[in-house]
Amino acid sequence: MANKVWMKGAALVGGLALFGAACDYAQDLETLTVVDANEDGLFSNGDEPYLSVYTYRVTIGEAGSTEVAFAGGTSEIANGMNAGDSVSISGPGDETFTDLTFGGYPDVEAGFTPTVFGEVIVALEDDFGSVAQDMSGEVVAAVATTLQANFEGISGTGNGDRPADVAAFTGNMATVRADVNSGVITAYNNNTGIFTDDDDLIGVGMTMYATAAGQFGFDMDAAMAAAFSGDEGVSAGTADGGPPGDGEGRPPETIRMSGSDAVYDVTLSLANLDSPQ
Repeated sequence: MANKVWMKGAALVGGLALFGAACDYAQDLETLTVVDANEDGLFSNGDEPYLSVYTYRVTIGEAGSTEVAFAGGTSEIANGMNAGDSVSISGPGDETFTDLTFGGYPDVEAGFTPTVFGEVIVALEDDFGSVAQDMSGEVVAAVATTLQANFEGISGTGNGDRPADVAAFTGNMATVRADVNSGVITAYNNNTGIFTDDDDLIGVGMTMYATAAGQFGFDMDAAMAAAFSGDEGVSAGTADGGPPGDGEGRPPETIRMSGSDAVYDVTLSLANLDSPQ
């Protein structure tokens, strides 16, 4: 069952014809597949993978709106996993994002800015360390810092220049992804040692969704897909993969995390909990 996080809702802007009522969305991490194992030597007994998960949200252009939390994930999902093995995921990563308000181009022209939300998913292979818990505070700080720097100061044109609005809202997204990746690596290195048998960092995945509706949703979805083209570790776009409000969310997608001589795939989905369908 998904865990409720962040009871604070997105602010409604007076006079805006916002796209429907605020909605709740649930991110579900469904399956982990070991494509290539870290412990696949002659005397090894397979991988013990786990996922350390951080949830976040920020409203573009709204100072103080950044929220980041460590959702957990400090112990193995399964053990003895070899290349080709899959396991269902439950626990951290199955999170609910509440009170998300969507807007279209008319709302943007009146001052609306979308909320960006999602998860940072850190894949590790369990040895004998406690690095996931030890590094969590540093990761939260790194994620919050880049969200504040790259989203809170952004605004739309306010003059109906739709391509410019989309470019403004999406222009820093790849920078956020790069900052998150480097922040996790730095936090990991700060909490591991050269001569200790620490858990192995496999890779950093990320989901990033925006509350954009109608044609604005289509255009934001395309721009976000372009921003992360070639990045197998990201699921990004509008919350319904196009014009939110007329669908159930996003269908299952797979992100890939690789490092430390291993490759893990995680299949995930995003559901609109208020969809009538």
